[in-house]
Amino acid sequence: MKYLISVILIVFSTNALAEIYMKQEKNGSVTYSDSPMKNSKTVTVTDEMVTSVKTNNNATSKEEQTVAVTAVKRKPYTKFVINSPKNEETLQNQPSLDINFAVEPELSKDDKIQIIFDGKKLGEPVASSNINVGRVNRGTHELYGLIVDKDNKSIKQSNVITIFVQQAHIGSKKRRPLG
Repeated sequence: MKYLISVILIVFSTNALAEIYMKQEKNGSVTYSDSPMKNSKTVTVTDEMVTSVKTNNNATSKEEQTVAVTAVKRKPYTKFVINSPKNEETLQNQPSLDINFAVEPELSKDDKIQIIFDGKKLGEPVASSNINVGRVNRGTHELYGLIVDKDNKSIKQSNVITIFVQQAHIGSKKRRPLG
């Protein structure tokens, strides 16, 4: 147990001098270890990369016991902006509102976009950068997007835009015939 705690402290310490080794399997999974493995490379592991820690409980001695850290490489989003509608755009008689986001790098398979409309979550997060939110009441509205992970934790916020929605209103007054 003392060994496990030591290795975890080394992995999570940004000032650690210990080497960490990475090996990528044919199925795409990545394993990190404090011991060199066949076909492994030396890497720097950051806190954001760690998803689970496993020990070899069948080891017969301290020397045989190794700790492997399984991790997912997450590239930070460098761009997350609303492409359309544009800020302060007036939308007239639109049957529904389509929102398009520019996301770089592209949206990760576990991440989704949550629309915040007039300060409230609108629907459920979706795994697409093109979102149709349906009909929007007329008036002035503020909106933005949040990239959220599988635990609904916010990763990045887009720019905030204001839109003006105008809908034609047909009153109940009878029109006079022309002429």
